Amino acid sequence: MSVMKKVLAILFLCNMLQVAAQDSRLIPNTWYCTEVNINNTQYLPVILPTLPNVPLFFDSQGPGTIQTWYCPMSAVNATVVHNSSTSFVSSLSGGLTGGCPNANNMGAAIDLFNDNYKQFWFQSPGLRTYAIQQSGMFLSMIITNANGDTAVYSTDATAGIDDAETVGFTLYPNPSVDILNIQYDQNKTPLELVIYDIAGRKLISSSSVINIVDTTSLTSGNYFLQVIFDDGSQGTQRFMKN
Repeated sequence: MSVMKKVLAILFLCNMLQVAAQDSRLIPNTWYCTEVNINNTQYLPVILPTLPNVPLFFDSQGPGTIQTWYCPMSAVNATVVHNSSTSFVSSLSGGLTGGCPNANNMGAAIDLFNDNYKQFWFQSPGLRTYAIQQSGMFLSMIITNANGDTAVYSTDATAGIDDAETVGFTLYPNPSVDILNIQYDQNKTPLELVIYDIAGRKLISSSSVINIVDTTSLTSGNYFLQVIFDDGSQGTQRFMKN
């Protein structure tokens, strides 16, 4: 066997061993962060139409890679070696250190989570253990770094949504089928209404005051309804269409 064939055979064997070592559920799924815990302090992502979730992808940039971000301007890219079905070693291969845009007056909370999420990945490369469990229709995963900090993920894209900005109105019924009713607070005057999908794409908008939204054009799934008021404030609430 030639030297080149031997090298290729070794690389193939190493790759097969790595694939065999990892949990088979790790790579096919997109994972969404619901919380990160640094030094025993919990940080939750602020979920907005412009920041719909916090994804984590394995092998998205090629075998043995990780890519994740909260704000796209601060993405993390890393290489990983799976040494068991419950652990891997990560080393940063690149990333952006930019911050997040201030959105809907939530800039401080957005930056707080972003800084700690980057800390979980940037400041502690090395051995990480993970545990995957079935959680209803979805999977959940906890990753623990060498410092004992943890990041919690789910395959449910809406698991981290906390409706932190729900203010000034209520929605019903939720889930909706064909009609979504909006009841505004008495001290609020709406100026604009916008519906986004989970990826942040604008689907429906209205510059007139409406109390009923026809949702028949929407496919089944999760959406955001955002209302802008005449005092400059705005509120966002998630709803589901059946």
